[in-house]
Amino acid sequence: MAAPPYRRRISADSLGARFFCRALIEGRLELLLPGGGRKDLSSVQVVGLGQMDMIAHNRETAQDIFQISPGKGRESLLLAQEAHTANMIWNARTLEWNQAPERKAAGRGPRNRRGISLPPVAPHPRVLGEVRTADSPLSSLYNTDGQIFSDAGIPVILFMEDYDIDRVGYHDSHDTMANIDLDYGSALAAIAIETIARRATL
Repeated sequence: MAAPPYRRRISADSLGARFFCRALIEGRLELLLPGGGRKDLSSVQVVGLGQMDMIAHNRETAQDIFQISPGKGRESLLLAQEAHTANMIWNARTLEWNQAPERKAAGRGPRNRRGISLPPVAPHPRVLGEVRTADSPLSSLYNTDGQIFSDAGIPVILFMEDYDIDRVGYHDSHDTMANIDLDYGSALAAIAIETIARRATL
């Protein structure tokens, strides 16, 4: 009996990002449609990627901080600049939004400890986005799909909580809604959307 053919072993780490980038570079990107059809996307040019990865665990020891981590190159740094601007816009608008009666009289929103219902209305948090370039030891870009895109030459910006790898609930059985700060996560999501919208209109 013949020996089985050699098969290259591929890590499952960022497998989807690697597959996407390879198809993009090779000019064979396509979309699988419901019913089995395919749409050719080989002419699509990706001008930037905004990645949101772990955006709602607000550290007790360093609250309301998140990272804005660009990939390599000028275009990634421009994305980081837009993210910083979006962060400043968010913080400025919270002063207005928090004057609404239901927010002005409320205290800081609690974590969703029960995990079964939305917490009460609370003031929108002012958040601090720290720009952490790829050479910063505090950047988490290297540990995400964003690094794969950056290595492929695609401008990238990572939005991520100021995460603590040693915390309870980091990819373990305690990773539940009890660890989530919905107000903080919503702020990061809004800033990410504003960033991409601003960049798309340039």
